[in-house]
Amino acid sequence: MRNIYLPIILLFQVHCLISQNVLNYFNAIAVDKNILLEWQMTQGQTCDGIRILHSTDSISFIEIGFIGGICGSKIETVTYQFTHKGPQLNSKHYYQLEFGNVGPSETVSVLLLDFSNGYIISPHPAQNNSLLYFKPTNPKYQLSIYQNNGQILLKSETDQNYFELSPHQIPNGVHIFEIIDARGIRITSGKIIILNE
Repeated sequence: MRNIYLPIILLFQVHCLISQNVLNYFNAIAVDKNILLEWQMTQGQTCDGIRILHSTDSISFIEIGFIGGICGSKIETVTYQFTHKGPQLNSKHYYQLEFGNVGPSETVSVLLLDFSNGYIISPHPAQNNSLLYFKPTNPKYQLSIYQNNGQILLKSETDQNYFELSPHQIPNGVHIFEIIDARGIRITSGKIIILNE
């Protein structure tokens, strides 16, 4: 019985290796409230249509687009773009390409955030470890969290577009926060609810 299963396993492994060599790159980029997918097929690789797949959990994918016909080229690299319009905001999105007669690509992901009020706290109320995202303009930032009477509860610095919040360092309640850049210019401010269990 083992000899029967071995060819199936080898076929699956070869199939995965072939599909991963089809692409030079595959990127997902948040642009405004949409997600731009861009990929480039390797010279010499072709396929019979490309299905564009989307998931919000990285497990269950649904088709959101299709490029029909012969894809790629035997003599040159070919670049493709697809815009996923109106995906759910403040969520992580996963994408995969299914190449006809070749197989699936690797999965790429992107976090689509809505900064209409200048920041996002997830999850909120903050408990365990929450992230405070903001729209960056410079390389260094400082976060200050205050009680309502102005007393500083926490100061933190980052060179990312988010701060990791550890609510156990801050008492329960509604607090005020401010993010400033390295020049002292306010990037955003707001209120944060801390709910330690």
